Amino acid sequence: MCGNPSTTPDNIGSNKGAADAKDNLLPTKQMSGTAAEELPVLKSEAYRSAGVAPQLKTLVDAESEEKDEKIKLPTFGRHSSMPRTGIESRYRCSPICNKLYDREAQEKQLLEAYHRRTRQANTKKAASELVIITGKSGQGKSHLARSLRPRVEQDGGFFITGKFNQLHSQLRPFAALEDAFRELMQQLKSRPEQTFQAMQARVTEAVGSEAAILAESFPSLRQLLSVQQELGKPESSVDNAQENGTAATDTEKPPDAQRRIALSFVRFMRAISCHHSIVWFLDDMQWTDQGSLALIEATIQQYANSSGLDGEEGPSHGATLSSGLMCLGSCRGNEVAVDHPLSVMLRGIEDSEDCTITDIRVGNLGKQALCDMVADLLMIPPSQECEQMVELIYKQTQGNALFTLHLLRSFQEDGSLFRNLHGDWDWNAGAIAARLVERDTASSDSEESLVSLLANKVRQLPTETQEILKVASCLGVEFHRDVLSKAARASLPQVLSVLKVASDLEFAVYDEQERKGQWVHDKHIEATQSLIPENEKAALHLQIAKNLAEEATPDEFSTNLLLIVNHSINGSEAIEVEDCRLKLAGLCLEAGRRIAKGSAFSAACCYFETGISLLGDGLWGDQYDLSLHLHNAAAEMAFIGGDHAKTERMVNAITQNARRFEDVLQAYKTQLLCFMSRERHEEAISLGCKVSGQLGQQFPKKVGPIGLVMDLLKTKRVLRRIDDEEILKLPPMTDFRAIGLMSIIHVMYGSLIISNVMAAPLVGFRLVRLTVRYGLSPLSSIGFGIYASVLGRLGLVEPAARYGQLALRLMEKFPLSGASPKTLCTVWGDALPASVSYRNCVDPIVESHRLGISRGATHVAMIAAFVHCAMTLVIGAPLRTLERLIVQYKHECYEYGQLFMVDMLKITLQGCRNLQSTGLVYLTGSAMVEEEMLEKVANHSTGFLWLHQIKYLLAVYFNEYEYADSLTPVIRKNMRSVVLPFTGTVQTFLQGLVSAVLAEKSRKQHRVARKRLTELKKAAKVNPDSLQNKVCLLEAELARVSGDVDSAVAKFEESIQLAHAEGYLQEQALACERAGRMLLSHQREVDAVRYLATAKKLYREWGVADRKVEQLDRLLTTKAVRISRAEEKLAKLIIGGQEATPLNPSSLALGEEENPHE
Repeated sequence: MCGNPSTTPDNIGSNKGAADAKDNLLPTKQMSGTAAEELPVLKSEAYRSAGVAPQLKTLVDAESEEKDEKIKLPTFGRHSSMPRTGIESRYRCSPICNKLYDREAQEKQLLEAYHRRTRQANTKKAASELVIITGKSGQGKSHLARSLRPRVEQDGGFFITGKFNQLHSQLRPFAALEDAFRELMQQLKSRPEQTFQAMQARVTEAVGSEAAILAESFPSLRQLLSVQQELGKPESSVDNAQENGTAATDTEKPPDAQRRIALSFVRFMRAISCHHSIVWFLDDMQWTDQGSLALIEATIQQYANSSGLDGEEGPSHGATLSSGLMCLGSCRGNEVAVDHPLSVMLRGIEDSEDCTITDIRVGNLGKQALCDMVADLLMIPPSQECEQMVELIYKQTQGNALFTLHLLRSFQEDGSLFRNLHGDWDWNAGAIAARLVERDTASSDSEESLVSLLANKVRQLPTETQEILKVASCLGVEFHRDVLSKAARASLPQVLSVLKVASDLEFAVYDEQERKGQWVHDKHIEATQSLIPENEKAALHLQIAKNLAEEATPDEFSTNLLLIVNHSINGSEAIEVEDCRLKLAGLCLEAGRRIAKGSAFSAACCYFETGISLLGDGLWGDQYDLSLHLHNAAAEMAFIGGDHAKTERMVNAITQNARRFEDVLQAYKTQLLCFMSRERHEEAISLGCKVSGQLGQQFPKKVGPIGLVMDLLKTKRVLRRIDDEEILKLPPMTDFRAIGLMSIIHVMYGSLIISNVMAAPLVGFRLVRLTVRYGLSPLSSIGFGIYASVLGRLGLVEPAARYGQLALRLMEKFPLSGASPKTLCTVWGDALPASVSYRNCVDPIVESHRLGISRGATHVAMIAAFVHCAMTLVIGAPLRTLERLIVQYKHECYEYGQLFMVDMLKITLQGCRNLQSTGLVYLTGSAMVEEEMLEKVANHSTGFLWLHQIKYLLAVYFNEYEYADSLTPVIRKNMRSVVLPFTGTVQTFLQGLVSAVLAEKSRKQHRVARKRLTELKKAAKVNPDSLQNKVCLLEAELARVSGDVDSAVAKFEESIQLAHAEGYLQEQALACERAGRMLLSHQREVDAVRYLATAKKLYREWGVADRKVEQLDRLLTTKAVRISRAEEKLAKLIIGGQEATPLNPSSLALGEEENPHE
C-alpha cells in the first residue's frame, strides 16, 4: 500500500532531524523550474538562489509537531517590494535553499555573462548587454536569476530586484525600478557609512542638477541624490493650465523632457556601478510599462558609450574589475507577441552595434531532476518507489516545479502523503494515482491545472474569507492592510485573520512591521481572481474604488488617488450614473498630471485619453472646460512621447471645437513645437505668423534689411520714452493676448534662426515693445537680451551693454523662470563681450549651461556649452584643458540629441587637436573628416563659417599666411552668419595680422591691414582688456612694414605685456614670435633669440604641436647670420630643444646687457 521504501533515520539524517522537520516539506535544490521562482527577494542568504525552488518553512520544535501534522509549503514570494526583515529568518536553516535542479548549462551562461559585464567594465569600449531569462510561469526563471546573488555579494556588489505587476502597470509607473532602488538603499544601509558617502558623491557629480528629476520619479533615492526638497521644475501646460486653457510661460522644448529623464537615469546607473558591480534584475518584463521600458532601453543602449564616443575617453570614475552594470531580466516568452513593446525593444537592441542580448531559456524539469527534487523535499534517497510516484506526478505537472510543490501539498492534505510511525514521509501510491487520473481528465494544460488546484483551495475557505482575498487579489502584488480593510469594508481583525489564513495556505506573506501583505506568486493572484465571475469583475473594481474614496480622509484620498482612479477605470463599465463618469474624467486629469510630474508621460497620456472617452455626450458640451484641459494635456504628453499623429488629432479636436480664440492658444503652441521638432520650420513660422496676427500683431514671414531697420527704429523710439528704472517697476503682464503673443513669438525664434535668420531679431524687438506696453513677463529678459545682442552686432556697444545689463536685472525678477538660461547665454555670449573682458564672461556662460540642464532648456544649455568652448579658445586656455572640455560637452550634445551643436564642437575639437599634434590646416582627424563636415554644413552658413574660421586660425599660428588670405573672401562673405560676435572681432584681428604680414608684397594688403586696425581700435575703446593687446600687435606689424623697427619693438613689447596681464598665452607667444622674426630680418640676432626662446616656452605652455617649435628651430638654422659665442650657445639651446630660460616680457627691451645666469 505504501510507496515509501524502508528507510532508516540514518538514510535521511536522523530521527531528530525528521522530528524537527516536523510536517514541513523542506526546500529543494534551487531548482530553476520551481514555485519558488516567485519568492520575495529576502536578504542575501535567505534567497540568494532567488527563484524557482520552493523555500519551505524551516524546522519547528517537536511540541508544535504533536499539535499539527500538516505539511507547510514555503512562503516563496519573489517580489522585491516586501521588506526583507522579519521573514527571511524562517528560511535560513533550509538545507536545500541553495540548490538548483537541472540548470547547470543555464547557470554557466549566467555566470559567464556576469563576468563579462564586471571584468570588462573598465575597458574603453565594452559592449552593453541584456541578459534575459525566458520560460513559462513556474519554471524557475527568477530562482535561476537569484542564484547569482551570493557571487555578487561576495564581490562586494549589489543584487537589486524589481518586479513588474500585471494588474497595475499604469497605476505605478516605474514601480519595478523604484522597488529595485528601494532595495539598493536597504543594502547600502547595511554597508559601512563611507560606502554610502562615496556612492552619494559619485551620483551627485554624475547627475548634477538633474537630481530633482530623478527624485520626483524615484522617491527612495532622495537621500542618495542629496535632494531634500522639491526644486523648481520647468513649467508645463499639464501642471499649470490656466482657466482659459492657456499655460504659464514655458521656455522648455518639450521633447527634451523624455530625453532628460532617460539621460539622468543612465548617468545615475553609471555612477552607482562604477565602483561596485550592480546586478539589476527585473522580473516579469512582459508586463513592463512604457516609461520603464524606455529607461531600460536607454540604459542598455547608452551604457556602452560611457567610456567614450568616437574613440574618445569620456567621463569615468575609475571602474575596477569588480565594477559594472549587469542588466538581467526575466519574461514569459509564451506571453510576448511579435508586436509587444518588449519585442520591439529587443529588436532595437539587437540592431545596435554596441549592444548584445544573451537569451537564457529554461523549461520544465526532466523526470530525473524532478525525482531528485521530490526526494530532497521528503528527505529520502531516490528509490524505485519514489521514481514511480514522480512518474505519475510528471504526467500531470510536465515537470513544472511550482505545480509539483502544490500538488504534493494537496496529497498531504487529502491524506495520500503522510508521516509513518518512524516520522518519515510515506504515501499511498494507489490514492495518488487515482487523484492524478481524475485531475488529468479535468485539464491537460499544466498551468490551467495549477490555477484550478489553487482555486479549489480558496473555494474551501469560508465565504467571508474568500471575498476579502478576492479584493486583495485586485489590489496587486503588494497591499497595505489598512487599504485592504477599507477596500473590502472589513474590520482590521478580520483582515489580519484572513492574512493569517493566506499565510498558512502559503498564498501570501504578511510583514507586521511594515503592515503589508504580499502575494507569493502570480498564480495565487490568478487563481483567486478566477473565482470572480467575469460579469461581476467591473462591479467589484468599482466597489473597491467607492469604498476607498468614502472611507478616506483628504490626505488618504490624495495618497491613494491613483489606486482609486485605476479601480474606477477598471469598473467604468458598471457606472450607471452619468455624474459619476464625469467625476471620474476629472480624476483622470488629476491623476495624469500627478504622474506627469514624475516623468511618466506615456502613462499620463493614457489617463488623459481615458478621461476624454468617459465624457461621452458631455464632450465639448456641458463639460467644455474639462474637455479642453484633457485634450491640451493629452496633446502635450503625446508630443513629448514623440507620437506626432496623436498630437495632431488632439490639436485638431481643440481647433475645431474651441469657443474662444484664447482656448486654442495652447494647442497652437504645442503644434508649433511639433513642427519644429520635425524640422518643419517653414510651417512653424507660417503658423506662428498666423497666430500672432490673430492675437493682434502681424509678424512678417519675410523681412529685408529696410524692414528690419524700420522695426529697430520703432523699438528705439518706444524705449526713448521710458528709462531703465521705470521698466523695472512695470507691473506683471496680465493681458492674456499679450502673454500668448510673447509665448508664440518666442517659440518661433528657434525656427527663424534656422530658416529665416534675417527675421530673427524681430522677435527681440516685439518682446521689448510688448513688455513696455503690457508689463513684465519672464520672457521680457530674453527680449531685451536679443535687442542688446542686435545693437552689439551693429557696433552700438554702449547701448548693447546698457540693455544687456537691464536684461539681467529683469531676469532676477523671475529667478525660477525657464527664461534665465537663454537670457544669460544671449547677454554674456553675444551682447556683453563687446564691452566686458572675455575672461569675465566665462562664469556666467557656465551658469547658463547649468541652469539650462536643470530647467529643461537643454537646447540653450548646449549652445552655452559651445560658447564656453569658443570663449576658452579665445582666452588662451591650455589646449589640453580645452580638449577635455569639448569632449565633455560633445558627449552631452550627443545624449541630448543636439546634433548641430555636436558638429560645431567637432569642428572646434579637430582644430584643437591639430594645434596640439599635426599642425595641419586640413581639418581631418579623430574628430571629423573635413569633406564630410563641409557637406553637412553646406546649407548652414553658421557651421560653414565656423569651420573656415578654425582653418584660418590654424593657418595664422602655423605661418601659412597666404593660405589664410585665400580663405578671407569666403569668411567675409558669410560674416553676417557669425555665430558669436566676439569670434568675429578676433577674426578681424587675425585678418589684419595676415594682411600686415603680406603688406610688403601688396599695397592692397597694407590698406586692408589699416582698415582692420581701425575697426579693432574702435572695438578696443570699450573693451581694452580683451582687445588692446591685439591693437598693439597690429600696430607693431605696420610699423615693421614701414621700416620703423624701434617703434615696432615697443609695440610688440606693449602687446606682450597686455596679453600677459589677461593670460592670453597664444597671443603672447604670437607677439614674441613676430618680434623675433622681425629682429632676425634686421640682423639683431641676440634680441631675436630671446624673443623666440620666450615664444617657444609659451607655445609649449599653451600645448601647441611640435611642428610649431620645429618652425622656430628651422628659422634659426636657415639664417646665415654671424653670432658670437654667447649668442651661438643660446641658439643651440633653442635649436636642440633644451629650455632656454625665457625672459620676462617686461625685460625684453633691446640693448640690455645679457644676464650672466642665462
